[in-house]
Amino acid sequence: MDKPDDGKNLIQMLRDVRTYFSEVAKLLGVAESMMEEHGLELAEKPAHKYGSSMLSYPGDWLPYVAIRMFKLSQPNVRVFVSVIMDLNPDYDADFKQPIVCSGWIDFGDQSPEVVTTYWVPSSHVRVGHHPADGKWHTTRNLESKNSIELRAFGVPLLSIQGEPELQSLVLQPLIKEIESRWPKQQA
Repeated sequence: MDKPDDGKNLIQMLRDVRTYFSEVAKLLGVAESMMEEHGLELAEKPAHKYGSSMLSYPGDWLPYVAIRMFKLSQPNVRVFVSVIMDLNPDYDADFKQPIVCSGWIDFGDQSPEVVTTYWVPSSHVRVGHHPADGKWHTTRNLESKNSIELRAFGVPLLSIQGEPELQSLVLQPLIKEIESRWPKQQA
């Protein structure tokens, strides 16, 4: 930084990032309220995990994924609404833009409480290699001793300009899927 405005520009960039996170939080807050109106209970309180405060991991200071995970009456199934803001560059995934990823995961015989949640929505991209095309995709982990099924879809974050798009592009398809698989679902 050797130009007089570089410091001001850096501060503005950091403020823009904080504003971005505030907008993501609003989106997930609206999603949380609407899912609770449909009888789903929040499964986890943190909005993101796997950040770092360690000096040796500065690349992890900002979150990659923000997520709201919800319980169903089926103890090993979780429903989620998330924003994948970035993927760790070590993953071999074709990730070109932030996406809103939503769906459900069936942990099979494994308890959801012992499984980390960061990989749940990001698996849609990094394992399934599925695009943000608004179509449902299913990814199954058949190699592990625990059969895990992830069913999710993604839409570009920039396509969500407000609550109407969040409703029509994300929440209505998710609620329709839940109701078709688990009629009269109660948490």
